[in-house]
Amino acid sequence: MVVCIAAGVATVLATSLWVLVAARFAEGLSGSAGMVLGRAVIADLVTGVAAARAMSLMMIVGGVAPVVGPTLGGVLVGPIGWRGVLDVVLALTVLMLVLVLSYVPETLPAERREAERLAGVGGPSTTSELLSPTFVLPTLAFAAAFAVMMAYISASPFLYQERMGLSEAAYGAAFGVIALGLVLTSALSARLVLRVAAARLAGVGITVVLAACLLLLVLVLAGVPAGWYAAPILLAVAPLGLVMGNGTALALAAVPRARGAASAVLGAAQFGLGGLMSVLAGLGDGTLPQALVMTACAVVAAASFALARRVARVGAGR
Repeated sequence: MVVCIAAGVATVLATSLWVLVAARFAEGLSGSAGMVLGRAVIADLVTGVAAARAMSLMMIVGGVAPVVGPTLGGVLVGPIGWRGVLDVVLALTVLMLVLVLSYVPETLPAERREAERLAGVGGPSTTSELLSPTFVLPTLAFAAAFAVMMAYISASPFLYQERMGLSEAAYGAAFGVIALGLVLTSALSARLVLRVAAARLAGVGITVVLAACLLLLVLVLAGVPAGWYAAPILLAVAPLGLVMGNGTALALAAVPRARGAASAVLGAAQFGLGGLMSVLAGLGDGTLPQALVMTACAVVAAASFALARRVARVGAGR
């Protein structure tokens, strides 16, 4: 966070485009530590149902931020300008550092780190865990599901404003409805996981996402009016609230000896695949590529999740 703050100051004071780009890169690179370590902290403190519930609550922020962020930035850039938006980002980073120093204890103290080192954590066995199907498959399912949302976000301006003809205010409202749906399903997941297995909740979410993406693709190929796309898009994104937190908990539970490294791999896969799919979804006229990319990601998520559950059942039967 200290490095992120320094980079944020550089973005605010940047006098050239290249300085701004370099500072923003450093800001994103250092700020990503918060996402990785936040998940690792939860995994240090709780496991099983409690971990799935905590991850779902965290996803209310982490999952909704990519949806709300662009809208909020668009609202702020008018009255305060792009430098003002960077000031807001810097202020949020300072607030994060203050809150971490004030309220977040060390969840892996020195004695536990030494015990894990002596037990071989971080060695070859840890690497093999990170390469095992029990971790790779749920991680791929999680990343592909997140990529569905990123594909939606990247092409949404064209879809809502060019194809549907919405004004900027209406576009923001439509974006807000999707964000609200994601918040509600994430909160619902946090409650349901006390009674329903995390894997079952994630499976239901992925199934609904896949069905909605397939419906969206059919509607696009059929050439129906763009207004018909709104419902399947909502059903393709909102149920991710059932997937993201539970998927994270399932992936990290598969590698108890490498929670921090696993969280880093999870985050890299999440945003690496999401970024790539965002580019692909924006190609062409923005509607058919978006539907194709969202559907392809949903298929990958569903197939990976199904294989992960089969591997888990085989492992439990041994």
